[in-house]
Amino acid sequence: INRAQAWPQLAAVGNVNYANPNQRFVPQSQEWRATWDVSLQLSWSPNDFFLGHAAGSEGDASVARLRAQRQQLRDGLSLEVTQAVASSQTADLAVETTRVAHTASEEAYRVRKEMYRVGKATSVELSDGASALTAAPTTDPAVAPTATAAPAPAETAKPGTP
Repeated sequence: INRAQAWPQLAAVGNVNYANPNQRFVPQSQEWRATWDVSLQLSWSPNDFFLGHAAGSEGDASVARLRAQRQQLRDGLSLEVTQAVASSQTADLAVETTRVAHTASEEAYRVRKEMYRVGKATSVELSDGASALTAAPTTDPAVAPTATAAPAPAETAKPGTP
């Protein structure tokens, strides 16, 4: 639009006059008469030619800048969404890994407890299994260590007793 001032401009003007007396009639009389006129005006300035092109180039640069900003905003949003999805997947994987590690610790403790019960493990091994179960990482509140009591001291616990 800014480039339009570089080119000649044509203006059209029209008038209708309904007056009593109408000054366009000679001799004037006291009656209502209508007249009309149309005019065309063509104008052009050599200075406007150069200014129009400069203004047009400035407008084009503004449009290009706004398009670049819009693309930058889209890229930024896309990056944020991608990062959020990746973070969510990483967190899900960490929770699953923690759950598997906790389940493995529970199973190891159960096996050592059974081995201790039948006399194939010492109380130290049972205590190590309970410590590993308690130390197993838990991020899910639903996953809690099941070994809440320490094994009986070696003096009172006898192999083969539950």
